[in-house]
This record gives sequence, C-alpha cells and structure tokens, in this order.
Amino acid sequence: MCGIAGIFYFDQKKTVDTNLLNNMTDILVHRGPDDSGIYVAGNVGLGFRRLSIIDLSSTGHQPMCNENESVWLVFNGEIYNYKELRSSLTQKGHVFKSQSDTEVIIHLYEEYGVECLDKLDGMFAFSIWDKKKRQMFLARDRFGIKPLYYYYNSNKFLFGSEIKAILTDNSVEKQLNYLAVSQYLSLMQVPTPNSIYRQIYKLPASHAMTIKDGRVNVWKYWDIVFTENEDRGESYYIDGLRERFSAAIKSHLVSDVPVGTFLSGGIDSSAIVAYASQYQKHLKTFNVSFFQDSKYDESYYATKVAQIFDCEHHQFNADNNILDCIKDLLWFFDEPFAVSSAVPLYHVTKLAREKVKVVLSGDGADEQLAGYEKRYLRENKLAPLDLIPCRTRHILSTLISRLLPGDETLRDSIGARIKHRASLYEQDELDRYAGIFNFFTNQQKSKVLHPDIWEMVRNDNSYTEDWKQNESYKSLKDRTNQKLYFDINTSLVDEMLTKVDRVTMSLGLEARVPFLDRQLAEFIAKIPKKYKLDTQGTGKWILRKMLSDKIPDDILFTSKRGFDVPMHDWMKKDFKKIFYEFYDKSEDNIFSEEYINKMLNTHKTHNKFGHHLWIILVFIIWFKTIFHGDFPMSRSL
Repeated sequence: MCGIAGIFYFDQKKTVDTNLLNNMTDILVHRGPDDSGIYVAGNVGLGFRRLSIIDLSSTGHQPMCNENESVWLVFNGEIYNYKELRSSLTQKGHVFKSQSDTEVIIHLYEEYGVECLDKLDGMFAFSIWDKKKRQMFLARDRFGIKPLYYYYNSNKFLFGSEIKAILTDNSVEKQLNYLAVSQYLSLMQVPTPNSIYRQIYKLPASHAMTIKDGRVNVWKYWDIVFTENEDRGESYYIDGLRERFSAAIKSHLVSDVPVGTFLSGGIDSSAIVAYASQYQKHLKTFNVSFFQDSKYDESYYATKVAQIFDCEHHQFNADNNILDCIKDLLWFFDEPFAVSSAVPLYHVTKLAREKVKVVLSGDGADEQLAGYEKRYLRENKLAPLDLIPCRTRHILSTLISRLLPGDETLRDSIGARIKHRASLYEQDELDRYAGIFNFFTNQQKSKVLHPDIWEMVRNDNSYTEDWKQNESYKSLKDRTNQKLYFDINTSLVDEMLTKVDRVTMSLGLEARVPFLDRQLAEFIAKIPKKYKLDTQGTGKWILRKMLSDKIPDDILFTSKRGFDVPMHDWMKKDFKKIFYEFYDKSEDNIFSEEYINKMLNTHKTHNKFGHHLWIILVFIIWFKTIFHGDFPMSRSL
C-alpha cells in the first residue's frame, strides 16, 4: 500500500521540477512512511511513497522499471494473484529481480499492453510511463478500493492518490465546484467523477486512461454482470460461495507483516473472522464500543465472536471527546466528507495500527448481498402514496405541514420532506431510489445555500441522468438487482471505500476487503435474488446459511445496525461551539447563517436535524481549514 503522484508536460522541451515532484510525493508520506522515490525523464515525472507489506527488501523500491528501463511504474495496492501471474510470465521468458507483486504488473504490461488489466486480481491504482510510445497509462481497480485523482489542461497532466498531491502545484487553482457542494449536501460526499475542486477529477472504478500527444482517453475495462434467468438451487450457491469466500480470505491474508481484522460484531466482519481464524491462529481483532448508548453498541457481539474463534481481541471505548479528531481527519479526505462513521473508524484504526500493519474489513457485502434490507424492499411493494393522485398528494402535504405543531423550521422541514417523498412517485425508478436517501432536499438546499449558488445548481440532475443512459443498468430487469448495481458503482466506492482508504491510510494501515475479491464478486452476481433477499425480507440470506455451522443465530439474525454514531446527541452538545469557532459569514457566503441557526434551535427542542447540522459543520470546518488553509508538506494525527 502506497501513495503515488506524477507529472506529464505535453511540451517535450519542458522539464519536470524535481522539487515539485518531491513535494507532491512527500505530502503523501502518511500513505507510505517506509520508503520514497522519484523518477524524472525530461517532461515526465513519477513519485512514490511506500508502505512495505510484501517483499520488504530494497528490490521492492518504486518507481520500478523493466530490464531496459523503457517502462516505468508507480503502484498503490495489492495484487492477490501475483504468484500465479509471475509463474505464467516466467514460462513466457520474463525475468524477475524481486519477489514483489509490483514487478508482475510491469511484465504483464510488456506482454499484453493495456489488456493486462484483464489478468489482475486485486486492489490497485497505478501509472505506467511507456517511453517508446511516449504514453502514460493509468488504471484503478474494479471496485475503486484504491483512489486516483487527476488534473489536466492544454499544457500538462497531473495525478495523485489524494487531491493534496495535485494542489501542491501552485499553478493549479483551488476553485470551488458548486455542483459538488450541492451533491455533497445530498449525499454527505462528492460522487465520482467530480471532486470538490473544478478541473480535478476522480478516475472511476474499473476505468483506465491513456495520455498521449496531449489527448486524454478514458474507458471502462470491466463490469459486474448479474445473471437473472438461472437457478441451480440453494446448495449449489452455498457451496460456491463458501469455496470462493474461503479462497478470498486466504489470498487476502498473504503478507510479510502482521495481519488482523476489524470486528464490529455484525455478520460481515464475523464471517471474515470465522474463516480467517482457520488460516491464522489467535487472530488479532479490533472493535469500537459506544458503551454509553446501547443503541449503537455492538461490542457484546464482537466479544462473543472473538471468544468463539479464540482471537486476541482489542476494543476502543468511545467517549464524548471522540469528535476532537475531525479537523485533522478532514485533511486526509481533502474534500468535505460527512459520513460520520469515519470518526469511530479512525479511533479503531489507531488501535489496530499499534498491533498490525494490515487489517481485513467487511465492506462490500451489503451492496452485493442485499444487506440494506429496507432499502431494497422499500419500493418492491405498492406504497400507500401510489394510490393517491399526485396533485392530491401535493395539496395534502402542504396542508399537513401548515397544521403541524412546532416552530416554522420544523414545519418547513417536515413539509419539505413530505413533498419530496410525494414527488418521488412522479419520477422514474432511478430518481426515486437515488432521491429517497438524500439528506438535504432541494427545498432545504434552496434555503440553506446562498441564492446565487442555488441558482447555479438548482436544475442539475446529472447524478442520475448519466445512469439512465448506462446500458448495463438498463439491461437489468429485476429492480433489486438494479439497486445493487447502482449501489456497487456509487455509494460503495464514493462513501464506504473512500472512508476506509482515507482513514486507514492516514495512519499507515493497509485495509483489505475480501468481499470484493474479483472471483467472489463475479460469483455472487450470479446468485439469484431470492437467495440474497428472502421472502421474509431478510438480507444476505445465503451468507447467513453459509455461516450457520460456525456462528450462533443471535449474531447471524440480529438486526443490522451499521457503523453508526449518536449524531443527534453530539450535535446538541457540540455543534454551536464548534460551528462558531470556524464559521465566518464574511467568507464567500455559501450558506445562510439565519437558516442554520433555525435548524440548530429546532434541533435542540425536537432532535430533528442532527445529520443536517453535521453535514454543514463538516463542510465549514473543511472550508475554513483546508480550502482556505495552507497545505503542510506532511501531517500525521
């Protein structure tokens, strides 16, 4: 696991400044504290920071080249099938100088060119400079586990594992992307391919790109394919899932440094512990406990699983000071990111990093196996609002909002939510599904955003419009499969995997996600929906069946809690103090201070706006300390 960065000037007479490249690389030191290196050849430069996991020797140093130095590579990630690939390439005559998975990519590229991506199983973001073709080739893994950002204009192309590497170049203007601000208010994060900055983009998951002769070409090299018209019986799919899950766990445990696993007490992390403990005795496990609030605390189940499988269990006990890290944590995200579970994840990561250098995480199971039960069931049945004509719904929602007791902001909020929910039934299925989970409705955004900003973004619906043209999405006939496909390509990569990568890498801990193993994921996509979401509405049904001989029913069938936090209480206690510490109404006037105050006062009485206030607070802290702040050359929490 590492940090990568690079520069490509389109004018061959222009020379890369080694000081700039070193700065771009050094600002990623948290991603790779063990080693660093740069390669400069005229108008091209590659930079690298190393977190040593496999082949700890100096032969694993990057940037790495082939024998005649015509191909140069910087690579962030792990290739889990590198030994098989190495054996095949050796038979074809390739000679290796290291034991690293990095060198396998170089020889694969020599053998297959950009088609090498078809051979790779793992998590990765890399850049290859081909001197003969004078072409730069970049790619990101199939699920977007590893990040890759880029910037280009008519003169140059820049890339980095994090935005801060690109912004180290002072010629890149920090221009706020107002569309991204609007999307953030809805989703708590900025979705791919946008970033919070204009002209800086995320390379989407399962995409690659080439830059040659000043032209940038981006394409998708892989897609998850659902099978909808085949059923081989439950036992076939249980056996197949068990076989592939076991293989994924085994491959993800390969390391030359200690490996542990996060253990929330939920089904996904418990499954990982159950199978990992077969290959590694006294597995180290890590959990965070909200012992002050049983509604959010799963530590009982985590401890029970750890005892069953004879694990060395470690637990972080959260307290009221857990929010103290948020200002510094946002530095690692580069963008406003309000997924609140990043806060406890940071603390359990800090605990894990004291014991191991690699950790397994259960992310990806919910989006593949219908773990968000209510979400996938919500619109598979006729809703009561469907029986009421649309115009009548709007009239009723207006009357109800006016007659509700409470203050004006609460009535506005409930009225806006009723109107928003009612209006969804006039929309097509994708708009309805994507919109029902938005935090700020359009009506609320029209009040909280400065009028000029709202006017710029009010008519934008690009987030779903692009998806309506997606042929893979449109080809799916089953609505639940459509939702799974949408979530795999949106919230999984932009929310869950972004959170895990930035938080763990902020402390130099490598997180691996075995549920996103390629062979496993491609098999899960072939499992009929009825074995994922059963007739009683229980999600991840086939995973529960697979684990029935290993894990007790009180864990397998406990209700899903998620990695949530007591946000409403936090915002009551801490919001106003922190808000006014950072808020400066003279700066850019993005938000309405009056409306934020109304939300705060309403929340104190009605406990209504916890997540809304958190989203605003995170943006304000980011805006004040990151967007308007200075970027230091390195930082650690």
